[in-house]
Amino acid sequence: MASKTTLNAKNLETLGAARLANLLIEISTGSAVAKRRLRLELAGAQSPKEAGREVAKRLTSIARARSFVNWKNRKPLVTDLESQLRAIKEQIAPGDPAEGVALLWRFMQVATPLFERCDDSSGIVIGVFHDACALLGEIALAARTPPEALADAAIDALRDNAFGQYDGLIAVLTPALGAEGLELLKQRVEILAATPVPVPPKSEWEAVGYGSGGATYVSHPGR
Repeated sequence: MASKTTLNAKNLETLGAARLANLLIEISTGSAVAKRRLRLELAGAQSPKEAGREVAKRLTSIARARSFVNWKNRKPLVTDLESQLRAIKEQIAPGDPAEGVALLWRFMQVATPLFERCDDSSGIVIGVFHDACALLGEIALAARTPPEALADAAIDALRDNAFGQYDGLIAVLTPALGAEGLELLKQRVEILAATPVPVPPKSEWEAVGYGSGGATYVSHPGR
């Protein structure tokens, strides 16, 4: 039999709501991650829409951040991302699947700006995005997203898959796309494949490295 001082939900319930609330305030002091989690829980208790606003605001902050994420500060980031994903799955999508789908696309779009400033040699961060991608298929099916809209969103996503965050996307969306959506997606892929890739003039190329084969360039169109 577990001791009455063992940390579990049943034992903590004996402290009462007021004492637990004070403890949460005390424990979260100095922890941005814990405070964000508590605010998210409070928003979810009000309504899925309020929780959605909180998630959208946080995803925007993560996408706009510029500080580098290394092995030392990667864990809080993963905890943060998992909290946002959990809120979408448990607090928002059950009551509003369409909003859940919209937020999952927004979640996935965070990957590119995030990985540009993140060391994910362990593969933990990309794992969260793969979980989100899998959830996207599940929620899109529940939301009955129109096949054309889903095909359009999928092709846009696949064009932004530089870090592999959308690997397996077509497979997870297949049930939601259905035969009609898959055909529409196929047409869009064929059009994309037939579209020439524009090559900017050499004046817009920038040498970023040198090797035995000469300079390595990157272009900056519109500069």
